[in-house]
Amino acid sequence: MNLRSLTAADVRRIERLLKRKEKLRARVTHIDNLLAGFDLRRLGPRVAKEPGMPTGPKEALANESRRAKPAGDAGPETRAVPATTRAEPQRANVWFRPHARARLKKIISGGQTGADLAGLDWALSQGVPHGGWCAKGRLSERGPIPDRYQLEETETADYQERTRMNILASDGTVVFSVSRFLIGGAKLTYDLALRLRKPVLHLHAESPRPELQLAAFVRKHGIQFLNVAGSRASQEPTVGSFVANTLDKTYQELKPGAH
Repeated sequence: MNLRSLTAADVRRIERLLKRKEKLRARVTHIDNLLAGFDLRRLGPRVAKEPGMPTGPKEALANESRRAKPAGDAGPETRAVPATTRAEPQRANVWFRPHARARLKKIISGGQTGADLAGLDWALSQGVPHGGWCAKGRLSERGPIPDRYQLEETETADYQERTRMNILASDGTVVFSVSRFLIGGAKLTYDLALRLRKPVLHLHAESPRPELQLAAFVRKHGIQFLNVAGSRASQEPTVGSFVANTLDKTYQELKPGAH
C-alpha cells in the first residue's frame, strides 16, 4: 500500500493495530518476568518445550556462544545511551545463565514520594551509592526534594522527562505497586521502558516471592544500576515498606554464596 493512498480509515486501523501490539508486548514481558523467578527445570517433562527453547543448560550455553558478543562496558558515565542502541527485550529463557557481573552498584530514582524515596532511603541505609534525575526545582508532591538525596535536576519541570532520563541512565527498571494494576506515573514508567526497549519488571504486593523475581531479573540482565520507581505515597501509602522489604531480601539473595 502506497502511503499516499492511505485513507482516514486506514490510519485509524493502523493506530488500533499498533495499540494492540503494544499491549500484547507488555503482557508477554510481564509473564516472562514472572517465569524468570522460577527454576522450571524441576518440572521436567511436564513443561512443554516452546519452539526454539533449548532442552537443557548445555544447549542454552551452546546457543549463547553462537550469539554476537555485546560491545565492551563503557563505564557508569555513559549509561544514558540512545534507546536505539539497546536490543528489544526478548522472551525469557528459563535456562539462562546468571550474569557474572550481577551485583547492584547504584540505585537510580526520581525522588517522588512513595516507591522512589523508599528506594533512595534504602540505598542510604545500606551504604549503596544512589543518584538519578528529578524534575526542575526538585519537584515532588510534598514540595522540594531534600538535598540529602543526590539527584540532578532536568531542564524542565516535566516529570516525563526525568522518568525517561532515569530509564536510560540505568541498566533496568523495577516498578513497585501495592495493587496489581499500574496507574499514573507508575504506568507511564513501565510503558516508557517498554518503548525504549529497556529491561523492566513490575512487582506488586501479591507477587509470589518478589525478592526472587527481582534477583532473577538483576542476574538475567546483568543489572548494576537499578532504577527504582512506582506508586506515589498519596496513591498507595504502604508502597514504601513493600519496596524496602523487597530490596532488603533481594540484596541478601544477590550476595555471593547466598545459595
